[in-house]
Amino acid sequence: MQPPCTNAAGGASHPSREELLAAAANQHEMMNFPEAIALYKAVIEQTPNDVAIIDALGELLLEVGDVDNASQLFKRSIQLSPEANPGKYMYLGQISEGQEAVELFERGIGIMEREYHALLASSTGGAAGGGGAAATAAAAGGDVGEELAQQRNGLCSAYCSVAEVLLLDAADSEQIHERCRDALAAAQRWDETSPEPHQGLANLYLGRGEAEASLAALEQSVRLTDATAEDPVRRPSFGFRMGNAKLLLELGRWTDAVAAFEALMREENEDVELWYMLALSQGHS
Repeated sequence: MQPPCTNAAGGASHPSREELLAAAANQHEMMNFPEAIALYKAVIEQTPNDVAIIDALGELLLEVGDVDNASQLFKRSIQLSPEANPGKYMYLGQISEGQEAVELFERGIGIMEREYHALLASSTGGAAGGGGAAATAAAAGGDVGEELAQQRNGLCSAYCSVAEVLLLDAADSEQIHERCRDALAAAQRWDETSPEPHQGLANLYLGRGEAEASLAALEQSVRLTDATAEDPVRRPSFGFRMGNAKLLLELGRWTDAVAAFEALMREENEDVELWYMLALSQGHS
């Protein structure tokens, strides 16, 4: 914990909010999670309705696996300030199920879209373009342009999260399949360079038994993933690329699957599932 400060008279005084926050961030960065949690709680004792700190503590609790307390904090944050930080809706959606998760994601998306359009309008003087989100935002440039790009990517991922939850409950419901396709189409509109919506479509079509359509979507996902190979910031996660490789295996693209699993093996050669998938692919190729 942060030691007490010393005042001018030589006595002990309580650390300020700023000092506690700096100490919490430092402890978090050093992965001293219990200390960071205690410091964030100390800040909340000083300012119990500060939703930014409530959300920060909620995210940290999720990081250490304390889902119940994190959920309580995010719900409290929503009660205090529903429009602040759409991320809390996304975190709650990730730890919820079914329609509840979809509704949380959609509430977060609504706030994210309003924030995006407000930032875009302020940076371009209210001008609107007809070439899609990326083309319209290009005029902003600089730091604002980068922030808009990050927001577009976040919206793309958020719509993909909606589709993922819908897909889990889809069964043979054509109505839910249509909602899933709509969510993935929205994701593509927000970020045409992201492979994520295409992997979602590949999973959707595979579940429907439409192998040809699934493979076409997967090939697009792989192509867009490969295009980020030299960009560590934009490159999809290991888990996402593992998902592409598994789909190649499921769709009978044995040689491509072997190459994909071998590429992943060069990054992580102690993953038991990865070894199994590689052996399975090699057995068919």
